[in-house]
Amino acid sequence: MRPRLAVPCVALGLLLLGTSARAAGDPVCVGREGAARLGPGDRASRPAPGLARLLLALSLLQLADRGVLDLEDPVSSWVPGLPKDPFPRPMRVRHLLEGTSGLRGPARGDLPLDRALARHGPLRTEPGRRAVPSAMADRVLAAVIEAATGQGAGQYVRSSVLDPLDLRATDLAPEPWELARAATGDLLRLGQALLREGELDGLELLSPEATRAFMRPLRSLGPWGEGLAGMTWTLKTTGPVLRLRTRRGAARMTWVLEPARGRACVSRP
Repeated sequence: MRPRLAVPCVALGLLLLGTSARAAGDPVCVGREGAARLGPGDRASRPAPGLARLLLALSLLQLADRGVLDLEDPVSSWVPGLPKDPFPRPMRVRHLLEGTSGLRGPARGDLPLDRALARHGPLRTEPGRRAVPSAMADRVLAAVIEAATGQGAGQYVRSSVLDPLDLRATDLAPEPWELARAATGDLLRLGQALLREGELDGLELLSPEATRAFMRPLRSLGPWGEGLAGMTWTLKTTGPVLRLRTRRGAARMTWVLEPARGRACVSRP
């Protein structure tokens, strides 16, 4: 029996409720069926700093979908040494997906995770209460994947998402995650898999139930601004929009998923 997946996982990145930003440049689109008409530059790998967290979170959701872990598991059951939690509600795996873990601040990739967590200090926000972008939460999310699979997080993303979908021009670099790169064609193919309820070319990336959970919006988030690692989710009435930026904020690509219209689009400046 598959675990219950009621988590509104569209908050895998930074989510803003409201109007979406316009795509810069002419978009390249693909529907649920067929292939996109790609130009020479659409197969080139480009910086995609916000994509890393999306891929990590999709992988975590996939593990829950396959029964390897449960979204209601306390994070402490997978990652020891979490900051002291003075609140009655424990930090659960679903909170990492929703961005409501209570963890804050940078990832401190210069330190081992246990030392970085020790320097974090007690949680100041009860898990599940408030959405706050946090590179430390992303690092803990990756650590849960590693504990559940016995593989490095990047290695698992490669073997469970990128290689099965034949996303050859996408690279989730080791930490820092903002060094991820992707090509327009790969982003369209990933979008097509999600439009098809998690299935593409006979491969089930996610079950239909888990894919719908991924697409479901959160309702009570305040604006998060441009967010950490240069990534912003915007939720349109038609679906999520992922803007992939450089550290300096210059837009590289905009990935738009519109289930109501049955298409995924990518535009570049």
